[in-house]
Amino acid sequence: MDITNETFTNIRQKRAAIYLRVSTEDQADNGTSLETQEEALRKCCLSNNYMLNSEHVYIDGGFSGNLPIEQRPALSALFEAAKLKEFDIVIIYALDRLSRNFLNSVKTVEDFTKMGIELFSIHEREVETRTVNGELMTHIKAVLAQHERRLITERLMNGRLKCAREGKWVTGVPPYGYRVDSETKKLVKHEAEAEVVQKFYEWLVYEKCSLREITRRAIEQNLPTPKHKNAKGKNRVGGKWYKRTINRILVNEVYTGAFYYNKYKRPFQFLNAVVDEQHQRPQEDHILITVPEIVSQELFKKAIQQLQDNRRFQKRNEKRVYLFAGLLHSGYSGKKLQSGYQSPKKDKVTPYLGKYYHVYVPALERIGTDYDSGNPEGQCAESRLMPIWDTLLAILSDPKNVIPQLEEYTFKTSDEAKVKKELVQLDKQFDTLKTKKQRIQEVYLEAQMDKDDYNSRMKQVCKDEKDLTIQKQKLSQMLLKKTEQKDRDKIIQSLYSKLQTKLDNLSYEEQQYILRLFVEKITLYHKKGYAEVAFKFPLNTKVPTSAPASVTEGKHMRLVLHVKIKSESDRRKEILKSNPLMQRGNALAGNI
Repeated sequence: MDITNETFTNIRQKRAAIYLRVSTEDQADNGTSLETQEEALRKCCLSNNYMLNSEHVYIDGGFSGNLPIEQRPALSALFEAAKLKEFDIVIIYALDRLSRNFLNSVKTVEDFTKMGIELFSIHEREVETRTVNGELMTHIKAVLAQHERRLITERLMNGRLKCAREGKWVTGVPPYGYRVDSETKKLVKHEAEAEVVQKFYEWLVYEKCSLREITRRAIEQNLPTPKHKNAKGKNRVGGKWYKRTINRILVNEVYTGAFYYNKYKRPFQFLNAVVDEQHQRPQEDHILITVPEIVSQELFKKAIQQLQDNRRFQKRNEKRVYLFAGLLHSGYSGKKLQSGYQSPKKDKVTPYLGKYYHVYVPALERIGTDYDSGNPEGQCAESRLMPIWDTLLAILSDPKNVIPQLEEYTFKTSDEAKVKKELVQLDKQFDTLKTKKQRIQEVYLEAQMDKDDYNSRMKQVCKDEKDLTIQKQKLSQMLLKKTEQKDRDKIIQSLYSKLQTKLDNLSYEEQQYILRLFVEKITLYHKKGYAEVAFKFPLNTKVPTSAPASVTEGKHMRLVLHVKIKSESDRRKEILKSNPLMQRGNALAGNI
């Protein structure tokens, strides 16, 4: 008898694909571990005489059932193979392995049906939507799977809340610097890592380092990277330090000894979450977990402030440096002022602004506002704001205002053993750089490196040596003997004298640095001829009578002054006075 193609198709061995999924490795207790699923699925294929190839075993380990198809690698691959008709039937352990979301489950089943692929569940038996009854049963099973998912989530959340109230760590991997005690399930300090955490905070707060610089130092000093145990109980070690990792450490309030579970919304927004309550849940939802302290509350607050300053003053791709950039805000709208530059006029006669500041409003925000027809606040030349700098210099000229800060910075209390340990590490780094420099010279002399590459590498090594020298000097200041500490007044006076000499010969960039060091915020009322300047000095700071400023009314924690700025007419007169050609041209034009 002839065997037709149709008859051959009917008796042909079915090609099968199996799909396995678990959201966590500990689901063995529920009978749904990957091993349990795979064993059951292979038995099903064997008993039904299905052909199963190894490339058609699809496993999503550690993926939630709530995730869509495109976010699950194995399920995505399964669908791509189904479109190519690489198998005839897909076998799963249970319908909730595909999805615990009702709509996703139904859509997935319907997609397989449209592609002509059978779907079989060991737990629910055959799954199909081609008949009314089949569709109804599939929908009921999907709803039950979603309901079970919500029950699991609720149980997990209630369990976590209970453990959190007992002071146990419930958020997975412990923060760098801590370990989870196997008996109490509470955080305990890891001394070696805790020292690294403290070092990061001190670099940020006391040395004003950027995240990039802290990362560079961590790599250069070969500081231990984060390590934790994965779900299988094996140690997992990070390969190197990254800015993102260090940023997460510096904004984590757990290091202050008080961690609030359920405080922040997801996803965690790092610095924004800490300073902006919009990223935080209601206070009544917070659960306090007390842990060993690594840094003080005061140091943490200073770190957050410094991170904000680093963000505000970060170097951008600008052609020019602006003295007051990042400090100025409009006294009329409260908006931050942007910097700009107006070039000299071609006629070389008309006065120009040069560097100036203005309020920038995006086009979409201008509609229906006072900014619609232009900028009503106008522009303010930088030269008009120089009385602010003069006021700061007048304050710094009084030793009583400066010496307490110099004394606090120079004679910070510190752990002598810890400082000595850091000095030993620095000496090792000096030796490493010395070896590196010799190696570069050898390679260059052997003609295996061109001159430009040699100069570039040597320049970087010299920079690293300079940075290490500065760090060593700062650490050495902390190891003053008692006899030397008796002369601290003499040391401070010497430092103050050097500071005063330096202030008289500052570059433009150094002036900008000093301003940012001592000024918190400048609120500009340029049409009224003054600026409200919030300094980083205490309220009782003595203000010299020579300063063009007056103390504002009201209660402030810090010194806030009204500084009279230069008028626009006076600014123009000074330009004309300093430029005879411009003055002559304006006189002929009748402008003066």
